[in-house]
Amino acid sequence: MAKYDSIGLAGAGVGTLQLTDKSLDWSPRHEADADAKSVSLDQVLRASWSPIGKMCHMRLFCKNGERPRYDGFRRSDMEGLTAYFEAHDIDFEKESVASGGSNFGTIDFEGWDIDGH
Repeated sequence: MAKYDSIGLAGAGVGTLQLTDKSLDWSPRHEADADAKSVSLDQVLRASWSPIGKMCHMRLFCKNGERPRYDGFRRSDMEGLTAYFEAHDIDFEKESVASGGSNFGTIDFEGWDIDGH
């Protein structure tokens, strides 16, 4: 079991993330700040991480469509997180971030012709 302190759950606050054999359990630093959040490993399809400045964030992609994001990891934490997800046969990939605001993807609007109608 691994434990990471000062990890933010996007939209909830800062707290502690514990990785167990069955789940990822986040609890707020102060109970009045937010509710605890647990994600069962059998619900995780894949996970990703991105460097943001000196820190990193991690996102889970769950079967129910949820995508919880955890912020505040050090780059050195990625080694332990990679080993954790590999041990549970869950893909854990580094995502590229376009910090300049560029989008390198394509957009396809169904029903629109080339003139945008």
